Amino acid sequence: EESFSMLANDKLERDITRLVDGEYVGGIVGGERYADCPRLTEYVVSLTRHLPPLLNNELVNLQSTMPKLDTTASMGTLRVYDRNTRLGAESLLSAPSSEDAIKRPF
Repeated sequence: EESFSMLANDKLERDITRLVDGEYVGGIVGGERYADCPRLTEYVVSLTRHLPPLLNNELVNLQSTMPKLDTTASMGTLRVYDRNTRLGAESLLSAPSSEDAIKRPF
């Protein structure tokens, strides 16, 4: 529900690195943008608080040299797919097939 609202209210940006895929992205952050997606923000904060200690324990058990994850830095990204955007971008950027080509007398 929050993702549809964010897409409808232009709170997400078109992913221009994958333009033909019809995807929009947006950061999940608190502060002034908390009202855009409060449930997703709370989910990211909770996940950031509880998952890193579990993963860090496994890294210790594996004797890994990877750096430990920080439990205080919440980061999240929302990615939304819009079929109409994909079809529009695909028709704009793709070469027309021979069936779609305009027949010209020359």
